[in-house]
Amino acid sequence: MTDGKIDKIIFLDIDHVLTNTDIDGTSFRHLDPSKYHLSEVNLKWLDKILDATSAKIVIASNWRKFSPPNTRWLYDGKWYESTLEPFKEMYKSCIIGMLPPERHIPKSGCLDLWFESNKWFSKEEGKYAILEDDLREGYQDNATYAKHLVLTDYRYGLTEDDALRAVSILNAPH
Repeated sequence: MTDGKIDKIIFLDIDHVLTNTDIDGTSFRHLDPSKYHLSEVNLKWLDKILDATSAKIVIASNWRKFSPPNTRWLYDGKWYESTLEPFKEMYKSCIIGMLPPERHIPKSGCLDLWFESNKWFSKEEGKYAILEDDLREGYQDNATYAKHLVLTDYRYGLTEDDALRAVSILNAPH
């Protein structure tokens, strides 16, 4: 931040960015939700990004759509715990908001809506990184957003290479 203004933002998906499914070699299709949690390793890489950039966070997790926030749901006979509430508590000093909770448009469309209602931050000139694991969200199809996208592997979540790319995007000169 400069002069109290927010000049760098991370649009952060949480599941499969700060969690991983390869804890014991499981695949996404055969995920054991009881083993699905915030990863200390992935959080370490997020902390490195925050330390290197002083960026703030806008939550882009699909968990933002549940109102009131559900903390868990049943999936394939096992309970799946939401990672959103523990994350929000841990990073409350860095979080400045969430993407709109629109249910029927991809996150890239929700990001458009966020920029429309937050004109103080420029979509074209602002320094931001989009940390996401899912190509179906449409970021790569938007030329502007694609330059800011750090696509993680859902099995491992945020890695050192991903963190270095995010820092590079956020600290790039205009």
